[in-house]
Amino acid sequence: MWRIHLTADDLARVRLATGADPMWELMHSVQVATGTTGELVYGRWRHRCKRMPGPQLDVLSTLAPMVGYAVDFLTPAAGTTSFRDGVDTVLRTPRRAFSRDLTKLAGNGRLPSWTGDLAAGRRPSLHALGRAMVAYFDTALAPYWAAIARQVDEELARTTRLLVSGGVERLLASASRELRWRSPVLLAGQLGEPQDIYLEGQGLMLLPSFFAEDDVTILRLPDHPLVVSYPLDLLPGWCTEQDPRLEPSSLSQLFGPTRARMLEVLSEHGLSTTELAGRLDTSVPTASQQAKVLRDAGLVTSSRQGKAVLHQASDLGRHLLDASRVRV
Repeated sequence: MWRIHLTADDLARVRLATGADPMWELMHSVQVATGTTGELVYGRWRHRCKRMPGPQLDVLSTLAPMVGYAVDFLTPAAGTTSFRDGVDTVLRTPRRAFSRDLTKLAGNGRLPSWTGDLAAGRRPSLHALGRAMVAYFDTALAPYWAAIARQVDEELARTTRLLVSGGVERLLASASRELRWRSPVLLAGQLGEPQDIYLEGQGLMLLPSFFAEDDVTILRLPDHPLVVSYPLDLLPGWCTEQDPRLEPSSLSQLFGPTRARMLEVLSEHGLSTTELAGRLDTSVPTASQQAKVLRDAGLVTSSRQGKAVLHQASDLGRHLLDASRVRV
């Protein structure tokens, strides 16, 4: 359990994540995949993870063991809602940070020899780590990313309402059962001996995580707000019998070629209905109708700007595209 001491400056710098962070979900889900708890909620998903090739999960579970310290570089402090950007950030980790985190991890026990190459920042080990992250995400998370992102977004909408209606202190008091606000101290988590953290103006970011399971995770790095990742209240049934896995070529099969191309175009930049029709070589009424279908599915947002309506891919739409095409 952490006792996080906030100053007035810290309270002014409390913020919420902007969406599901794929790197945090990757790290937490690896711990769930290799564990045995939470069977009611995660059991069916965990069973499917056992079908994946062993090496990728072995690599990641070494870096994020079920118990104890998980390396900080797997969850970049700046955060992201793009898996590709997250992988790039991890692979650009400074050598000293690799060495620092892996030295700390070695305190949990003997590490495989490949971690020495990673600590030295050697290119083959970096490529192997990148391949493991992508292969794992493709198999374990991408098929379910729409459900993951949707539930995180719903939680962020709820906490945003808390912040707007009652201010920062109401947010801290009501965000999660794992957080208790005793001004000026935020009690986070239930497990372990109490540890004090004095932010002294560092600020704090709250990050709900689909796979955090039953406790909070803290990330504290210099020059960044403290990240407090806490679990969602999940119900069984999110992992359906049908595996909704998407291959890179299957978006057009799912949406039809026009809507698949439209989502791709709108992920690059916002376009008016007329501009969108021109890019897709279709009529304005058809472009408007197809954009509405994607908007109703939560994959596109539309806003009026003057006389025009501007369309762009939503975070969920971008997650879907990332899940369908990411490769290293």
